[in-house]
Amino acid sequence: MFEMNRTKVNYFIDIGLAISFFTCFITGLIKWPGLIKIIGPSLYMFLHIRNITILHDWSGLIMGLIVFIHLAMHWKWIKVVTKNIFFSKKNNANGGIEQELHLYGFTKLINTVSLIYSYGFNHLFPRCLEDLPNG
Repeated sequence: MFEMNRTKVNYFIDIGLAISFFTCFITGLIKWPGLIKIIGPSLYMFLHIRNITILHDWSGLIMGLIVFIHLAMHWKWIKVVTKNIFFSKKNNANGGIEQELHLYGFTKLINTVSLIYSYGFNHLFPRCLEDLPNG
C-alpha cells in the first residue's frame, strides 16, 4: 500500500499552491487591461488571450481547491493559534499578535486574497475581456 507521511503531503500541497499561484499571477498580468496600453494591441494578437484566460481561470480554481485542502489539513493549528492570539491574556499583554503572525501565515493570507481578487476581477470588470482581440 502507498503511504505518504504528513511532511511529504505538505510539501506537494505547497508545490501545487506555488505552481498554481504563479500561473494565475502571470496570466493575470498578461490579461491586465493596462498591459495593452503598454505593449500595444498588435502584440496581443500573438498571445492568444482566450487560451491565457482559460489557463488563468483553471489555475485559479485549482489554487482555490488546494487552499481548501491546505486549510482543512491545518485546521487544528489554525484554531490553536487563533485562540492564543485573541484569547490568551499572556499573549495579548506581550504583543502576541506580532509574535504569532509569522511569514507562513502571512503568505497564506496573501494567497487567499490574490485568489479572491483574481476571481472577483473577471466578474467585476467583464468588459475588459470583450475589448481584447480574439486569439
